[in-house]
Amino acid sequence: VKRTRPCNEATLNKQVHELVPCGVGYSFPSSHATNHFAMATFWSLTIGQHRHRSWRLVAYFWAGSIALAQVMVGVHYLFDVLVGGCLGVAVGWVVNRLFANFWGRISK
Repeated sequence: VKRTRPCNEATLNKQVHELVPCGVGYSFPSSHATNHFAMATFWSLTIGQHRHRSWRLVAYFWAGSIALAQVMVGVHYLFDVLVGGCLGVAVGWVVNRLFANFWGRISK
């Protein structure tokens, strides 16, 4: 979706001092949130089943902190990271199912 980043809008209005470069892409959805939640979901569904359960909490806390940092520095809106996180969970789940199906065929 071609939505302008909040830092681009703020720079045009001269309202903010940039903490990080604003980026040249669009804002929605957040690819950082998508990627990190996909990794957290995949890891928690594969490795997390064999490790201590608190490992899953750490993985999602890590992904959430990366996503919220994008909002804090002004390169994404909150809705961008929420949708990106949901998309990431879906992608991580699908990749986990494909991995489990493929791995099951190999190990038999």
